Amino acid sequence: MKNILALFALLFFVVAPFSHADAASQIRLYNAAATNTEQLAILQTISNQNPSGIGEFYAAALSRLVQAHSGISEPTQLHAADAQAMILARHIANEGLTTAASDLWRVADQFTDPVVRSEAMIALGRLQARTYLPHVIRVLNDHNQSFAADRLYSERIAYGAIVALEHFADPSGFLPVYFASVGWYSNWVRSRAVRALPLIAEDSSPFMEQILTSPAHSPHVKLTALENVNSSNLPNYRKAALAATALSEAWRVVTADVNKRNTFRQIRRLSMAMISRYGAADSSVYPLLARCYTHAMDTNEKEDAVNTLASLGTDEAVRILSGFLTQLNDRSKVGMLTREDNHMVRLIIPALGSIGNANALPALYNTIVSNWVPVVTNLAHDAVRRIAQAN
Repeated sequence: MKNILALFALLFFVVAPFSHADAASQIRLYNAAATNTEQLAILQTISNQNPSGIGEFYAAALSRLVQAHSGISEPTQLHAADAQAMILARHIANEGLTTAASDLWRVADQFTDPVVRSEAMIALGRLQARTYLPHVIRVLNDHNQSFAADRLYSERIAYGAIVALEHFADPSGFLPVYFASVGWYSNWVRSRAVRALPLIAEDSSPFMEQILTSPAHSPHVKLTALENVNSSNLPNYRKAALAATALSEAWRVVTADVNKRNTFRQIRRLSMAMISRYGAADSSVYPLLARCYTHAMDTNEKEDAVNTLASLGTDEAVRILSGFLTQLNDRSKVGMLTREDNHMVRLIIPALGSIGNANALPALYNTIVSNWVPVVTNLAHDAVRRIAQAN
């Protein structure tokens, strides 16, 4: 019986509420403590009980800690000070103490431990301390560029900046977080950035358009942005518009750099695949698609142009494809065909037949009477029949 009563007494002691008097007593002990390790033990007790109405204590404790931090050199005391900073940052954010924002930034900017710095930035984001939003953006931008000698050190700081910007939910933080999502970081950082993006901005299309059109970004960065657009949850009409923008940009820039030219070719091919899937945003895509055929870097790009026009199947697409076929007919009549010409005519004729638009008939009839081998002539006859059946 005595053991049972003792057990109940112990349980009562453990779950007994932490009164205001208890909190005041612990705060006095904290303020009188001579070392950071002593302070940490007392602060952990206070934190575990989580009494209400002591926000000002947390703010004052952080201010005192920040002022003393630069003079702490003994490793055990420094570790205890860092642990205090993390506890205080969380409670200050929980209490909504925006008055402590400047001290939180001093922790984020001046302390050494990357986890502590991250916790301070996250607290700033939770507090919506917008004065420090540009500072957090700068931190993430700096680490996006390259990592420090200690890769994990940089990743931990970047992670905190990403979470902070998620809490800020300000559009100005979107691009830094996006570049973190496709940057050099390990997957645990990149995946956190991917998760944060839709919480910062529901519609990513303005930011992707900015990347696609800005001369500050390399062709590789533009290609990666377009790949992300293609795999995103954006509405199809947004994807179509961004594909048209990317296609235009890929022709706008002139460069002698072979690698850049090849990347722009990849952008054009992906743009055409997206236009085939999502449609033409407007009529501006048609001259761009025609150029992908007439100025293509290789046969694959020409094939993509023909296939994209065929998938659109509009009067304008038929007009352009018929123009390509007419040019090939003229070359056939004078015997100037290349191997690529012979390949492309076998692609264009069935494309026109599949659309089933009667506007293609003049070019197809011209093919039948031009100097083509029988297999091409037969393709033209078949296309004419398909068009007749469709009409």
